[in-house]
Amino acid sequence: MGKEVVKFVYVLCLSFFPPIHQRIKYGRSVRLLLSTSTLTPHPYQRASVPGCRYGHTVCQYKGKLYMYGGRNDEDGSFSDVDCYDTALNVWVKLHTSGNGPSSRDGHACSLLDNEMIVHGGFASKAIKFSGDMYAFNMDHHTWRKFPKRGERVPERDFHSATVVGDKVVVFGGRSDVFAPFFTANDIYPHEVFYYNLEISQWFKAPKKGPYRPDGRRSLVSVAVGDSVLYFGGYNATKKTHYGDLFMLNTITWECMEMRAFGDAPPPRRRVGCARIGTDVMICGGTSPKTVEKDGKRLDVLFDHSDMFILHLIPTLEQLCIIALIKAHAQLYLLPFHLQQRIADLLCQPVKTKTRLTAKPEIPVKPETPAKPETPVKPETPAKPETPET
Repeated sequence: MGKEVVKFVYVLCLSFFPPIHQRIKYGRSVRLLLSTSTLTPHPYQRASVPGCRYGHTVCQYKGKLYMYGGRNDEDGSFSDVDCYDTALNVWVKLHTSGNGPSSRDGHACSLLDNEMIVHGGFASKAIKFSGDMYAFNMDHHTWRKFPKRGERVPERDFHSATVVGDKVVVFGGRSDVFAPFFTANDIYPHEVFYYNLEISQWFKAPKKGPYRPDGRRSLVSVAVGDSVLYFGGYNATKKTHYGDLFMLNTITWECMEMRAFGDAPPPRRRVGCARIGTDVMICGGTSPKTVEKDGKRLDVLFDHSDMFILHLIPTLEQLCIIALIKAHAQLYLLPFHLQQRIADLLCQPVKTKTRLTAKPEIPVKPETPAKPETPVKPETPAKPETPET
């Protein structure tokens, strides 16, 4: 499915942009420079592609991608479900039934067996935040609404709701002092809530662990075993973009900051994220940037086009290389092919196909200091000749 995700992203980009160069960085491995001109998806009918939007969600199931909601400035928010078949390379607008959500954007989405879980979001027509949770059955195309019992969860948008076992874990997002109503008095909840799917009830998770992340919106999360891995986000009240990586254990509720080896992405929000096996792919996003215009320094937002891959379980080779680097080993003593491999893992060279386009920065063998010259023994002065008598 990983190749299909890349193909799906390319199809969407091709609808609006010409082929571009895309850089892929591996958090613990290698950085490559790829050209999207090498990707050749099958022809598709442009009319079948859904309208442009943001604040939507996409969930994959049985080789298909299900997209719900989102908005654009011309049409407002959407409530439809569109399905992209990765095998046939075609979009289909689904006819749904049941008790479904109203049109919205900024909602959170996660996969539960054959259902797409949708929580929260912002209903632009009602100008209100939502705290409701729904499930869309991708086999029968039907909606159902979860009962709202237990702890009150502040309504919010652009948060994360991650299915872990029998829980839906909610963190982050933007809310309002007078939520569910929108009054432009933003607050960023830092508490963690979870919905127990077995008893259909909300709970507030206890705060444990050495790391207490700030509340933020537009973050990403993925389930890893019994834990949730979080990255990035933005807090408007603190005017801060985040680039921290932290893990929340949903059994002990301990939160720990993770420090991955390698070339980490800079702080950003609005990131695309997916987990494929033991790899987490992080794509794009938005970061602040200071530019000068007419002699003035302006703070603007910069859109990224890069991709990072975080290896959750490094290979034995990677662990050995990390140990060598931390030990400040003399890498120049290794065979050249191993030096090249280490340079690849350090994200130093840039490769296109099989040609090396940038020389790896391998430690140069220090020159052996010249042996000091042996001082020349001064010549013994000649013995004066004895005058003849």
